[in-house]
Amino acid sequence: KEKSSFAAYNTAWESWRDHSELLSNRRYGKLKKHGLDYEKWAYGLKKCGYATDPRYAEALISKIRKYDLHKYDALK
Repeated sequence: KEKSSFAAYNTAWESWRDHSELLSNRRYGKLKKHGLDYEKWAYGLKKCGYATDPRYAEALISKIRKYDLHKYDALK
């Protein structure tokens, strides 16, 4: 089982950068194959143990849809 920890950052950019690096590591890097499919990413993160909430994927997808966050995807 992976050990998780929480961190505090001086800036939002530092937090985003660290999170990006986390998602690029071996544990989550395989999810890149899903490209821009946020639903597959959400369920993949859940499967990899990213969050403890059993409804994590559904909650994340709901927020993305509610606020149209997919339109901000930098890869489009």
